[in-house]
Amino acid sequence: MTRWQTLFVAMGLAIAAAMNVRASGAVLVLANQTDDLVQFIIAPKFGNPRGYQIVAGDVLPIPVEEEVGIRFETGRDPAHHVLDPGAVYYFFRKDQLDLVRRGFLPDEARGAAALPASVDPARRDAIGEIPVMVLVDDEEPAVQRVWEARLRQRFAEASDIFEHHCRIRFKVVAVGTWDSDDGVIDLELGLREFERKVLRPPGARLVVGFTSQYEKPQGRTHLGGTRGPLHSHILIREWSQHISYTERLEVLAHELGHILGAVHSPDQNSVMRPLVGDRRSRAKSFRIGFDPVNTLVLYTFGEQIRLHGAWQLSRFSPEARTLLEHVYAEAAKEMPEDGSAEKYLTLVRRAEDATLGDQQPLVVGARRVIRAVADAAGRNHAQADPAGAAPHESVRLEGDRLTELYVRAAATAADELPDEVAPQAFLLGLSVALDDSAALRANPTLGRVFRRLETPQDRKQRVAVLGTPTVHGRRDLAQHFFVSSAITVLAGQFAAESTAVLKEMSDARGGAGFSFADLAADVAGAAFATQVGKNKVALATLARGFAVGDFVPPPDDLPEGLSEKAFSQTYGSPVDPRFRAEQDALRRRVLALPGFSPRTAKKD
Repeated sequence: MTRWQTLFVAMGLAIAAAMNVRASGAVLVLANQTDDLVQFIIAPKFGNPRGYQIVAGDVLPIPVEEEVGIRFETGRDPAHHVLDPGAVYYFFRKDQLDLVRRGFLPDEARGAAALPASVDPARRDAIGEIPVMVLVDDEEPAVQRVWEARLRQRFAEASDIFEHHCRIRFKVVAVGTWDSDDGVIDLELGLREFERKVLRPPGARLVVGFTSQYEKPQGRTHLGGTRGPLHSHILIREWSQHISYTERLEVLAHELGHILGAVHSPDQNSVMRPLVGDRRSRAKSFRIGFDPVNTLVLYTFGEQIRLHGAWQLSRFSPEARTLLEHVYAEAAKEMPEDGSAEKYLTLVRRAEDATLGDQQPLVVGARRVIRAVADAAGRNHAQADPAGAAPHESVRLEGDRLTELYVRAAATAADELPDEVAPQAFLLGLSVALDDSAALRANPTLGRVFRRLETPQDRKQRVAVLGTPTVHGRRDLAQHFFVSSAITVLAGQFAAESTAVLKEMSDARGGAGFSFADLAADVAGAAFATQVGKNKVALATLARGFAVGDFVPPPDDLPEGLSEKAFSQTYGSPVDPRFRAEQDALRRRVLALPGFSPRTAKKD
C-alpha cells in the first residue's frame, strides 16, 4: 500500500468513527474446481494459522480483516500466496495444484476494502436467522399437518445450504393460507396479488407463498419470483407432479438467493443458473449450491444483516456497497442478455444516491467548482512552457502559484452558489479537483460521494492538464492541506486532525517517518475548512487573492522523518502532554497566519 493509500484508509476509519458508519470486515471465497479434496492453511498477519479443506466442486467463504497468507501442497513443492478480501480464488489442477484469483475491486481500493471490523470475532462467527412466514393457497390439496411438515423440512434443508455459504438460516415463525384468484395464471400477476392480499406480519422479515393454482405450462417457465434483494415477498409454483423434491428445493434456494443479492450465473452447476427445474438436480451426484461469485455476494449481504440488521441497501456499509457495485458490474458483462445483474447494479447505485439525501445540492455545487478548476487547468496548460518561452509570451504557472490559481478559480465559482452550500461545495470540489491519485475515489467511505462528483472521463481530462500544484514547493503538503479540508467538511475538525495523527504514526512505524510539516499542513487544512464553513474566511476574499503563505506555515523548521523510537523518546505518544503541547503550538501558529485574521471575513 502506498503512502497515500495508507492516508486514505486512515481517513476512512476516522470518518467512519465520526459519522457512526458501521464498518465491517470483508470476506474472500475459495472454490475447489478439482476432482479431489483440497487442504490448505490460512495464516493472518496477526493470530494463529488455521487449517481448512474443501471437497471437490464446493466453495468456502472465509471472513478476514486484511490480506492473509495461504499455504498448500501442489504435488511438487509447497505453494505460498497472499490473498486479499473481496476476491474469489479458484483451486485448479493442470500439471499440479494451483490457485488463480478473480478480483472485482480496482487495485487501489483493495487495501481500503479491508477496513477493520467494528465487531468482535465471536459475533462475526455467529449464525444469523431470518424469520419467515410460509403460506399455501386454497388450491393446496394436502391438509395443514402434511404441507406444513413438508415445507418446514424444505426450509431446513435450504437453510443448511445458506448457512454454509453465508452463515444465514431461515426460521419459519408462522404459517397460513390465502385465497388465490383462480383467474390469475401469470406468475408476475400472481406475485402482485399475493403481496396485496398477504401483508408481512411484525414477527417476520420475509413472506413466502406456495401456490398450486397454475397448471405447469409447456416450455420455459418461471417457477418462482420476487422483486429483488431484501424484498418482503416470494411466490413459488407448487405442483403435486412434474417436479422432483430436489427441484423444489432448488427453486426455493434460487429465490431465497435473490433475496440475499444473488443474481443469475452462467455456471451450470450453480443454483443461480437462470433455468432451475431443468432436471439437473435429479442426479444423485448433483450438489445444490451457489457459484463462487454469488457466494461472495451472499456472504456480504448476510454479514450486513447479521451484524447490523441492515434490511435496506442504503444502510449497508460503504465497503459492502462498493464491492457489490463492482461484482454486479462484472456479472452484467457476463450475461448481458439476462438483466438480473444489471437490475441489481442499478439498485445498489440508487442506494448510494439515497445516502446522499439532502447533500444533492452540495454535489451539484461541488461539480461546478471542479469544472471551474478543470477549465483553469486547461487554460494554464495551453500557455508556454517556462523553460522555452519567449520574453513576450505568457507562461504556464507552476508550484505554489498554480495552487493559488486553482483556489481562486474554485472560490470564484463557489461564490455564485447559494450561501447554504457554497462553502462546503468549495471545499469538497477543490479537494477532488486538486487530486490526481486514484485512492480518493476508490476509498469506500468517501468514494460514494466523490465518484458522483466527477465522471471517469472528466477526471482523465482534468488530470492530464492539472500540472503539479504545491504548497511551499511541495506536492505532498498540498495533498495534506486539501484532503484535510475535505475530511473536515464531511466529519469535522476533530476527525481531520485525528486522521492526520494516525497517518503520521503509521509513517513513523514503517514509512517516511513522523512529519510535523505534514501535520502542520493537515492542521492548516482543517482550520481553513472550519473558518470557510463559518464564513470567517470569505469566498470573495479567496477569489481575489488566495496566497499559500497566508494559510499554511512554512515547513522549514518543523521536524520530519522521525522514527517511532525517536518520536517516543521526545513526544511519548499521541496522548502524551508533550505531544499535545506541540499540537497546540501548531494550531496557534496556523491561526496566527494572515489568512485567518478577521479582515478575510469581509465580503464584497
